Amino acid sequence: LDIKFLGNYEALPQFQYSFVEGLNIKFLFLFYLADENGSYRSLKSSPGLAGVAIAGISVAVIAGVLILGGGAYFGYKRKNKVDAKLLLATSDDQSSQNGRSLGITTDKPEESNGAGRGPTGISVDKSVEFSYEELSRATDNFSLANKIGQGGFGAVYYAELRGEKAAIKKMDMQASKEFLAELNVLTRVHHLNLVRLIGYCVEGSLFLVYEYIENGNLSQHLRGSGRDPLPWSNRVQIALDSARGLEYIHEYTVPAYIHRDIKSANILIDKNFHAKVADFGLTKLTEVG
Repeated sequence: LDIKFLGNYEALPQFQYSFVEGLNIKFLFLFYLADENGSYRSLKSSPGLAGVAIAGISVAVIAGVLILGGGAYFGYKRKNKVDAKLLLATSDDQSSQNGRSLGITTDKPEESNGAGRGPTGISVDKSVEFSYEELSRATDNFSLANKIGQGGFGAVYYAELRGEKAAIKKMDMQASKEFLAELNVLTRVHHLNLVRLIGYCVEGSLFLVYEYIENGNLSQHLRGSGRDPLPWSNRVQIALDSARGLEYIHEYTVPAYIHRDIKSANILIDKNFHAKVADFGLTKLTEVG
């Protein structure tokens, strides 16, 4: 500590100071003495130096806040991108965990309407990756007016994306296991009686974009939600369609998929009262159908 530091104070004559040296450590002892009247004068620093110090501290604080804010923002954006890469990498790893590629079976041909004796195999198409901004615009920032459903793993919103009606399921990051399960199945398995996956998004939350099914789910028709009762012909058709969709993923895919969450709320009904199996969040792979 430089003794000249004391020169900044008007009360310098009232100080007594001394140094004690030992073990390479210097201590400065200040004794603030009373004046001849027995009073103590306040320690007032030089106005110029005080102003410079305050300005310097203010600039440093503002700069620190800006740096921290910018670092937090870019860290958040980078984390989302890393999460997306990790999720998709995990998805690819899970799809090959049995050491087998997705195959094609030709022993049971499928009719053109998807309701024949059996399929020809499964396709391996890549889904579209949407940005969060596009999904937010399409749902009016996920407003309640566009909310059409609530499932165990997230809310569902109506949207129109790129000229097509769609249903967007918004899931928390904690539901990554269920998200990957659906992504694994619906990007590889396609059938008339399975809901079609259009795309996905992994920014901030997890989003799955499906085709929009006009008549809601079977539970809404069976539990008196203001809809007309289903005639028996439609009920039989819905049962057959659901069975065909399940049979397909159980028997005609390699590897086989077990849905494990079949209920009326997961059977969707289109405008022609045909059924599509949905919600593959609990699906499990198995070697044998």
